[in-house]
Amino acid sequence: MKKITLISIVAVILLACTKDPASSDAGSITVTANIGPLTKVATTGAASNFEEGDAIAVYAWTGCAGEIPATRVVDGVVNTLGSDGKWIPASPMCWTPGTHAHYFLGVSPVHAISDFTADAYALSGDSAVDDLLLARNLDGLKPGSGAVALAFSHAMARLTVNVKVRTEFGASPAVSVSVSAKSGATVNCLTGAVTPTGTASAVSLPAAASAPSGYTHSFSGIQVPQGGVKTITLTVAGKEFVYEAGEDIPLQSGHHTTLGLLVGKNKIELSGVTVAEWTAGASLPGGKALVQHDYVDMGNGLKWATCNVGADNPWDYGDYFDWGATVPYYQTGYSQESPCTHWIDGKSGYNWANYSFMEAGQSSWNRITKYTFADGQTNGTWWYDGDTFVGDGKTSFADYDYADDAARANWGAGWRTPTDAEWTWLLENCTWTWTTNYNGSGVNGMLVTSTVNGKQIFLPAAGYRGNDYHNYTGDRGFYWSSSLNVVGSDFACELFFRWDGFDMGGEHRDYGQSVRPVTE
Repeated sequence: MKKITLISIVAVILLACTKDPASSDAGSITVTANIGPLTKVATTGAASNFEEGDAIAVYAWTGCAGEIPATRVVDGVVNTLGSDGKWIPASPMCWTPGTHAHYFLGVSPVHAISDFTADAYALSGDSAVDDLLLARNLDGLKPGSGAVALAFSHAMARLTVNVKVRTEFGASPAVSVSVSAKSGATVNCLTGAVTPTGTASAVSLPAAASAPSGYTHSFSGIQVPQGGVKTITLTVAGKEFVYEAGEDIPLQSGHHTTLGLLVGKNKIELSGVTVAEWTAGASLPGGKALVQHDYVDMGNGLKWATCNVGADNPWDYGDYFDWGATVPYYQTGYSQESPCTHWIDGKSGYNWANYSFMEAGQSSWNRITKYTFADGQTNGTWWYDGDTFVGDGKTSFADYDYADDAARANWGAGWRTPTDAEWTWLLENCTWTWTTNYNGSGVNGMLVTSTVNGKQIFLPAAGYRGNDYHNYTGDRGFYWSSSLNVVGSDFACELFFRWDGFDMGGEHRDYGQSVRPVTE
C-alpha cells in the first residue's frame, strides 16, 4: 500500500532572551505552537489549532541526539495554552550556556515517561488521552540559532466503524462494536516506532455522539498500530455479527481507517473502507462482512455448517453457484421460481455461455480456461492455442488457495467447500433419512445422522439451476464438492440424493448447485 507521509507541523518557537552564547544566562525558552493541518481527535470537525487549556511537555538535552540522558536541560516542563494564545511554562526553560548542541522532544498529552526508547502505553478508552502526539527536533540547535520548530504527529492509529442498522431490528436497537486487537504497546519517543504488546482481545470502540449521513450509528477510538487485525464484532439487539476482513484492517501510525457496515437480521454487508491521514485520505479495497455461522462436528473433527451458503436457516435452499463461481447469477430479492428474468451482470442463466471460466465469446464446454488438465480420458476442458494444449493441471479450489470457492468468498477465512473425500466420509459414516416438512418448514431433504456421535445436519432438496429455471426443487439435492471429476474435467464431483437414495457423482460445471461449507 502506498505510504502516506504525515506532513502536519506544530511550530514550537523557542526564543532566547539574550543572543550571547557565552553569557552566564543563555536565555529563556518560550513556546508558541499550532497544529497546522493536523486534526486532534478531541477537536471538532477539521479544526486544527490547539485549544485553550491544552498542554504539552517539552524535553531538551545536550550530548547525543539518539540518547536522552538522566540529567536534562529541560525535563518535561509542562506548557499550557492560555486564553491569549501564548504557552505558559510551569517552570522556566533555559538554554545551557555555551555552544552545546540542544535536542528537543515534545509530548502530548502530558504523562510521565520512564524509558524514552520503550515508553509503556495502554489504551484507556478515552480517545483524547490515548491520542499520543510526539514531536522531535534532533538537528542539534545551539543558543542564538533562532526559533526551534517541532513537527507533531500521531503515534497511534484511529479506527471508526460507521453502522447502518436496517429496520428489521426496530426503531432503536442497542448497538455496540469491538475490535479484536492488542491494546498495549511500547513507544520509542525518539523514532516514533510503536511496538504492540500483549495478546489480542476485544477492545470496545466508544460510541460517537452522531453518525454521518447514511448511517444510524458511529463508533470511533484510538488503536495501537499493528498488523493481523481482521475481526470486528457488532452486537445489535443482542445478536452478534462479525466483520471478517480478507486482509489486515489498516491500523497505521497517524492514519485514520473508516469502515462502513450495513447490518440486517441475518447478514452484514460492507459498504466501504477508507484509510486516511487524520484529515483526508484515499480509498482502499475492503474485505467481506460476515455473520457468524453454526456448525456441527459429525465425528471426525471436521465441522459441517448447518446452513447452505446464502441461507438463513437449515431448511432454506440458499444460493446456487456454478462450480468455481463466488456470486450467484440471480438478483437476490426477486422470485427464484421459473421463469426468473432478473439476473446479476446481465447473465441469462446457468449455462456454458455464462460459466465463470469460459473463454470470451465462447459457449461450449471445450473452451473452459481454468481448472483444466490433460487426463487422457476427457473430451472436455481442452483449450487450444493453435495446436498447443493450454492446461493448468489444477483439480480443486485448494490449488488456488480457495480464491474460487463460494464458501470461502461468502463466509470468510476458515470456511471452504468439502472435498469429494469428505462428502464420501459423510456417506459412509452416517445414516441418511429422507425427511418431509423438516422442522415444520414444509421443506423436503435428507436428515444426516452421524453413527460416530449421533450429531445431525439437514440438507434441503434444493434441486439445481439450469438456464432460467429450477430442476427437481423439493425432490432432489445437488451439492458441489471442491474437486473436479478426473474422468471428464468439464464435470465436477457432487453429492446428490433423492427420496430413495444418495451417492457421489459428477455434474457439468456450469450448473447452479448448492454449497454446504465446512471448517476445521
